[in-house]
Amino acid sequence: MGGNFTSFTDLNCQLRKWLSRVNSISNGTTHEIPIERFKQENLQQLGNAPPYHNRREESRKITRDSFISYLGNLYSVPYRYAGMTARLQISDLTFKIIVGSDEICTHEIQAGQGKWCESKSISKGF
Repeated sequence: MGGNFTSFTDLNCQLRKWLSRVNSISNGTTHEIPIERFKQENLQQLGNAPPYHNRREESRKITRDSFISYLGNLYSVPYRYAGMTARLQISDLTFKIIVGSDEICTHEIQAGQGKWCESKSISKGF
């Protein structure tokens, strides 16, 4: 495939298009069209499996002025967590900031670098 993608969602979309194309043309080894062979094999569907969510975690130190750096941008954190270590749960478009067992806020990942981003979803009571 060898293409570029901006997120796992984008990658999955490109992959589905590629699979649709290659499964509709004759295979060089079997000389059969894969989609037709799949029908002959009478495979059963997996059912309604929940979608797989791509998520990873990273650790970050919260600055004394209550920000976390991620991909060259600074993201706000409630001031009471200044100086602590946090875990980032990162998905395609957002990340959650967790200190201990408390999910303290969520941010949308911003494109580019050098931005200061204030959270609109800081947990209640902060």
